[in-house]
Amino acid sequence: MSIDSLPTEIQDALARLDTLDVLPTSAHVEVFEEMNRRLADALADLDGSAVPGARAAGASRPAS
Repeated sequence: MSIDSLPTEIQDALARLDTLDVLPTSAHVEVFEEMNRRLADALADLDGSAVPGARAAGASRPAS
């Protein structure tokens, strides 16, 4: 399967994972949590269970 055929949200998540090799190990948990949220949002969009406005609220959450 070509990555080009995946939804943009999934492509973006995979690109974010590519940054792990240049980040300190201590930052990996934050990236994995972000990826979990992004992928859950994408799945919710696909099955129609997304809550309107939930993604925008989560996206504006400050990084810790």
